[in-house]
Amino acid sequence: MDDPNVAESFYWKLKNSDKSKFNEDVIPQSETFIGMKSDQLPANMKYIKKNYILQGKDLNKIKFTDFVNEFKYHQEMNRDNKHTIKEAELKTTLKTFGIKIEPYGSGGVLRLMMTHSDLYELFKSKNWLSDTDEIINFKPVTTKERQYEIKKEIGLLQNEYDRLERVGL
Repeated sequence: MDDPNVAESFYWKLKNSDKSKFNEDVIPQSETFIGMKSDQLPANMKYIKKNYILQGKDLNKIKFTDFVNEFKYHQEMNRDNKHTIKEAELKTTLKTFGIKIEPYGSGGVLRLMMTHSDLYELFKSKNWLSDTDEIINFKPVTTKERQYEIKKEIGLLQNEYDRLERVGL
C-alpha cells in the first residue's frame, strides 16, 4: 500500500456506501464470542454448567442447602476461595440468572427446580453454551440417583479423612 490514492479511494468508498441498514448495537455471535462469554461466567454458573448441564444432570428437587454445600465444597477443593459466596447471595444470584428456587413438599423446604432440558435451554438462550461443549450423559439423573452419588462421595471423603487422621495429618 505504497500508493496513498488507494487508502483515500477506500475511505471515500466507505463514506459513500449505504449505511441505513447498519446497526452498531448488534454484536456478531461467533463461536469465539460465545466461547469467551461462556468463560466469563460467574463461579456458580460455571459450576452448574460443568457439573450438571455437561454431565446430563438436572437440578430438579435438589435441596438448596445441599446444593450450597456441594458448591462450597467444590470451591474449597479447587482452591477458589477468592469467590466465596454467602448462601443468601448465592440464592439471589441463581434467581437473577433464571434458576428456579421454590419451596417444595409439606415442609416447604427450598429446592432447585430445573430439569436438565430447562437448564440446557436457559444456558443456550444466554449463549453460555457453545457448539464445542460436549454433554457427556444425556440420560436424566433422578433425585434418588443424585442422593446415592452424594452419599457415595461422602463415604469416600470419610475414608480419606480417616486415612489422613491415621497418618497424623
